[in-house]
Amino acid sequence: HNTSSWGGAVLPGPDGKYHMWASEMTEHCGIGAWAENSRIIHAVSDTPEGNYTRQDVSWEVFSHEPEVVPGPNGEYVMYFTAQLRSQDGDCDCCRLSDGGVCDGSTGPGDCPWDSNGATGSRVPPPHRDYEHPILGDSDPSLMSWATSPEGPWSDPLEIFKGYEGSDTNFAPVIL
Repeated sequence: HNTSSWGGAVLPGPDGKYHMWASEMTEHCGIGAWAENSRIIHAVSDTPEGNYTRQDVSWEVFSHEPEVVPGPNGEYVMYFTAQLRSQDGDCDCCRLSDGGVCDGSTGPGDCPWDSNGATGSRVPPPHRDYEHPILGDSDPSLMSWATSPEGPWSDPLEIFKGYEGSDTNFAPVIL
């Protein structure tokens, strides 16, 4: 089954391998379900250009757009957007019993707000209000760190507290 992903932060590890953190859409959904199904995974390769082998889930749904940079003492510092809530996403794009194609795309009927495939029939998930959208982004940017690329990761700390505006999606560097 195909799996969609977004981005990829790569750093060399003490094991001589290359470690990547990327957003992965759960339930084999496409990027169209990123707000409902994104989680952060960790993958490893012998070379920077890949192929990468998925190792584990760093952060469950909803977490997105990880950036990992080296810290001043050799630790790994991850910045990401998140509203951590569950192991599974809200959309199920691999419904083989009722026509789901399980091809890494998101189509009609895959998400609960589009249960019959018709536009205008949306019943939004509790964390999204499609009738009264917020301009910009309401999901906080977080920071976590680990002494090893495999984790464990510290409890996340919110950065830019109180920020209201567009998605931060920034590229951090620690000097």
